Amino acid sequence: MKLSQDMKKNVLILTTFYKPFIGGAEVFVEEITKRLNKDFNFFIFTTKNLKNLPRKEIIDNTVIYRLGFGSKYDKFFFPFLALIKSYSVNFDFSYAIMASYAGAAALLIKFFRRKEYILNMQSGTLDTKNYLKILKLFWFFYKKIHTEALFIHVISNALKERAIKFGVPINKIFLIPNGIDLSNFKVLSLNRNYWQMISVANLKKVKGLEYLLRAMPIITTKFPQVKLLLVGDGEERIFLENLVNDLKIENHVQFLGTICRDKIPDILNHSNIFIGPSLAEGLGIAFLEAMACGAIVIGTKVGGICDIIKNHYNGLLIEPANYMEIANSVLYLLENKTVLESLRSNALKFVKEYDWNIISFSIKSLLEKYEKS
Repeated sequence: MKLSQDMKKNVLILTTFYKPFIGGAEVFVEEITKRLNKDFNFFIFTTKNLKNLPRKEIIDNTVIYRLGFGSKYDKFFFPFLALIKSYSVNFDFSYAIMASYAGAAALLIKFFRRKEYILNMQSGTLDTKNYLKILKLFWFFYKKIHTEALFIHVISNALKERAIKFGVPINKIFLIPNGIDLSNFKVLSLNRNYWQMISVANLKKVKGLEYLLRAMPIITTKFPQVKLLLVGDGEERIFLENLVNDLKIENHVQFLGTICRDKIPDILNHSNIFIGPSLAEGLGIAFLEAMACGAIVIGTKVGGICDIIKNHYNGLLIEPANYMEIANSVLYLLENKTVLESLRSNALKFVKEYDWNIISFSIKSLLEKYEKS
């Protein structure tokens, strides 16, 4: 299907979660719809999840429809509810954010409504052992979600390799990373606390925060001034809080919970070291945000993190699930101020490539490829 030159294309975005639930994928949707709504008409289908959320609202000229019953189980019904709801919306093609529930919705819509879709791959979670076991049971279905897509948009080389494994021709895969808003995430004229470390992540097992906490007694034995801030919430919080008590590091670790995104730049500017000990990661936008605010980043050699951190150039890369490496890396930085400042300087130059204004232009070009297909 082709549109005339004077018409904006109508794009249906399928995303399992959206505001007020915010992660890397949700930020991506928000930034792209905000920047490209002059070029496209966007509609968003997402889950309701909470009973008090409106079923329909308009944000930044984008119409958002929340489907489901207002419970945590809405995601399981999302593919079928999205298919039904799609009959009431005029759109040209869909843009599925991640291959699971949204990808399933896009596949159903293509099958029943003959509407093409672009698949956006964001998450590295599928590469963890537990998820790979589950994935084997649904391999045919997941493969179909990938191979039936008109194009595949991946945000890292690791996800590009996964798409290839599913049998997607390389000429249908486009690597465009997520970006950051450099007008918000930047170095401010604040006093940075040399001894303050921070991690910003959902408190899930895949984020590897257990290993960060196990490294703390080693770090604080050498430098008792060190404090660690954990920003985020999730299913692992009680376990992690109990671990803090067991390790007797209550005076060194503070759980801040979920905080407004507008406040994160200030906290990053007050922190010296950012640590993301993930066991899997699609890209790792939190690392980019930390770099832009001048915090030194330490990340694991998994997924898209390797695209962002160039070891000993703009940060440090370590093996996952290894608390000794975390401890040794932190001690190395705290004991070598010259190295620390060199990494900070290089990171501030590197992160400029990830400005949302640059990234959104690439996304615009990708969406326009539908018209030429």
